Amino acid sequence: GGLLGQMVESNPLGLTIEDLLFFRQQAEAVKSSGQKGMEIGTIVHRILEEWLRAKKEDEEIFLQGEGVRIDQALKIVEWLDMHECEVEDVEVSIYHPDLLYGGQIDCIAKRGNSLLILDWKSGKGIYNSMAIQLAGYAMAYEKITGQTINEAWVLRSAVDTTFEAKKVKNLEIAKTMFMNLQACKEINNQIEWEG
Repeated sequence: GGLLGQMVESNPLGLTIEDLLFFRQQAEAVKSSGQKGMEIGTIVHRILEEWLRAKKEDEEIFLQGEGVRIDQALKIVEWLDMHECEVEDVEVSIYHPDLLYGGQIDCIAKRGNSLLILDWKSGKGIYNSMAIQLAGYAMAYEKITGQTINEAWVLRSAVDTTFEAKKVKNLEIAKTMFMNLQACKEINNQIEWEG
C-alpha cells in the first residue's frame, strides 16, 4: 500500500517494491551539499584543534588530513599567525547560569590586551545570525569568567578555497539582539490556545 504501492502499480518498468526501496535507499545515501559542508567543517575543526593544542602546549605540530581540508585549516592558521593571536583555549564549553543557555566556543585567543572569540565556519557566507551567536557566547563567557570579550570573529574557510575573516563591528548591538530574541522566545512560550 501507500505511495510505494502506487508507484509499483503505475510503473512501466515493472519494478517491485523491493526495487523501489533499494533505489530510495541509494538516493538517500547521496550526501547533500549541506551534509558535505558539515562533514568538511568537522574535519577542519579537528585539524585546527590539533594545531592549536600543539601550539599551546609547545609540541611538534603534525597535521593529518586530505588536500583541501588541510588547505582550509592552514588558511585559518595563517590568519592567526598574521594577526598575532595567542590561543588561550579551544572547544570551550560555556553556560549562562541566569539565561540558561549554553554552547561551545571554537577558540578563545588573546591579542595584546584584547580577548577574542573566534568561530570557524565552512559554509557559503557570513551572516548576521553568526554575530548574534557570538554575542551569546561572549555574554556567557563573561558571566562565568568575569573577563571581558573585546572582539568576536568569524573565520570562514570554504571548500572552494574562499577565505574571509570578519569581526562583529559592534558586539554590544549583537548582544542587544541576542537578548531581544531571548525575550521573544519567552513571550512565544507563554502563548496558549483555547477551545
